[in-house]
Amino acid sequence: MFSNTAKYAIRATLYLAIQQQENGNVRIGIKQMAEDLNLPVYFLGKIMQTLAKNKILKSYKGPNGGFQFNKNPDEISLFDIIKIFDGTEIFDNCFLGLNLCKNDKKMKELCPFADSFDICILRIKESLEEKKIGLIAKSLQKLDNIIDI
Repeated sequence: MFSNTAKYAIRATLYLAIQQQENGNVRIGIKQMAEDLNLPVYFLGKIMQTLAKNKILKSYKGPNGGFQFNKNPDEISLFDIIKIFDGTEIFDNCFLGLNLCKNDKKMKELCPFADSFDICILRIKESLEEKKIGLIAKSLQKLDNIIDI
């Protein structure tokens, strides 16, 4: 349903939130993060820079560089991350790409997918908005081998 880029961004922010909860507001370098998450350094670097440009993270250069949260992880939702990388089209448009009933009430009444799809996609969106990175990280800390998520 979501791109690998969005999934990797979620994994990286969860990893960063767990590290911050365990070690204080530390900066985590991209090489360490890529190694721990088993992701390509260059690809993860682009993801992290995108999160920094969108004010989710702060990026620091130099020997003590790395990434930290710019916002409280308890205020960052999964939806916030997903919309940066995948946009909101999946939540705003017909899943078949037809959009015949988008602005036409009569067509919407005839559409066999509109009612059920609208309800499902709304529930998914609400769930993603409710789930916060900080709270998920706190739950995941209780599990072993978090890096392999």
